[in-house]
Amino acid sequence: TLVYVSGSYSAIASVVVWTSSTETSPFTTRNVTSSTNLVLDPRAPSGTCPEFTLATTGRTKQTVQGFGACFNELGWDALSALSADDREAVLRELWHPDELNLVYNRVPVGANDYADGWYSHDEMPAGEQDLMMKHFSVERDLERLIPYITAAQTYMDASASDGRSIAPRHLFASAWSPPMWMKQNQNYSGCTGDHDSPDGTNSLIWETDVLDAYAHYLSLFVSAYKTHGINVTAMMVQNEPYAGGCNYPKCEWTGAQMRDFVRDHAGPRFAADHADECSMWLGTLNTDDFLECPNTVLADVDARKYIGGAALQWAGKGMVQRVQQTFGDEIPLIQSENECGDGSNTWDYAMYIFDLMRHYLGNGVVGYTYWNPILNAANNGSSYWGWQQNSMLSVTEDGTLVRNPEYWVFKHFAKFVHPLAVQLDVEGDWSGSALAFRNKGGDLAVVVMNPHDEPREFKFKHDMDAEGGKEGEAEAGSTGFAVTLEPRSFNTFEVARA
Repeated sequence: TLVYVSGSYSAIASVVVWTSSTETSPFTTRNVTSSTNLVLDPRAPSGTCPEFTLATTGRTKQTVQGFGACFNELGWDALSALSADDREAVLRELWHPDELNLVYNRVPVGANDYADGWYSHDEMPAGEQDLMMKHFSVERDLERLIPYITAAQTYMDASASDGRSIAPRHLFASAWSPPMWMKQNQNYSGCTGDHDSPDGTNSLIWETDVLDAYAHYLSLFVSAYKTHGINVTAMMVQNEPYAGGCNYPKCEWTGAQMRDFVRDHAGPRFAADHADECSMWLGTLNTDDFLECPNTVLADVDARKYIGGAALQWAGKGMVQRVQQTFGDEIPLIQSENECGDGSNTWDYAMYIFDLMRHYLGNGVVGYTYWNPILNAANNGSSYWGWQQNSMLSVTEDGTLVRNPEYWVFKHFAKFVHPLAVQLDVEGDWSGSALAFRNKGGDLAVVVMNPHDEPREFKFKHDMDAEGGKEGEAEAGSTGFAVTLEPRSFNTFEVARA
């Protein structure tokens, strides 16, 4: 049977809705009977947490602002390969409040690795500069990115069926490379001609007039998008400032350079041009070297006053706990790019992504952003530069939509953990594979993965005396349940407020 409780409990409290996904049977839903004043295991020694359990401690953690994805040119191409009805269905599925409710999204400034080729918003003929930004234009983005974001915003602004208010939208931007004339190697990537650039030259020309021009360039992007009804809420210093090589647009920075650029150029420019609407953020950091970058930048009070938050991705997972511990009380921290795989879209990699989401969210990030929500299936989601990557959804050559394993992982979080949910601290031997959240209405969302090759018992207990229910109202007693999780499964439990 599905329900088994070890110990004793009093009267029935409520029904728990359990949604589970396995590789062969995704997103199946059933009801579980919960119990009040559940004793998880009367044999457990006093002061210890019983085996096979997850229990809330009464302590709360960060308020989650939401989940999201990146708007890329090749993603719009994939959507455009669908019929009009199917395209609208996908847009709803990803951005409507009743579905994945993706509100913490990302947009590139110029080309990224999933653009349809290199471009910036102010390219010049070789040997020429445009320090006054007279040739700045987002005209190319009118073809793909702006229609893509506008279509998604239509669903973000829709009403939720349960009466929840519309969640605040977040859209952060980052450049993969400045215009080529601003760079020492005069190339959009780490190359000079057909060869790797000499060390240190895949970076900005470090002269005041160029740095001021680049700050102006980033600011103009925010202003231009606003004229099209799109509000950019954060501007990152640079996508992956520690990435080298020739395989896609990039630009290398040191922590000291990011500090000086924000403090002396971009920070003052954004404060003057955008006030509280859009600020500079430290990101998106693909390093685990805490001292080299975040500490170098954020320990400078004159730089930090301009920084609205910090964003980590890839190797950044190795320092998320340290950044949160040091600066988390002052600035928000987000995960800015889900790791992308190799285009094979396997269940094993989806399990890795679940663990990655648990790691970042468990260490205090307020937003978690996926990379490509949709790609064409041809060549395993290949980029313009030939890099094959995973996606939530794929479109086959005949226009068939395929939901990949990572779609189900993301849905287990994003559909049930609403914007402004509070993460609850948990303990027990399931805490390394689970997270719990309280939504604003008082209901709980408990997300857990069984990574094992065999079924495992899972028991959950929430002490309402310690944590409280709906905001402003105390609740008495506890609620809990016990089930058997299927092997290699993702699970979300919606625990209604009693």
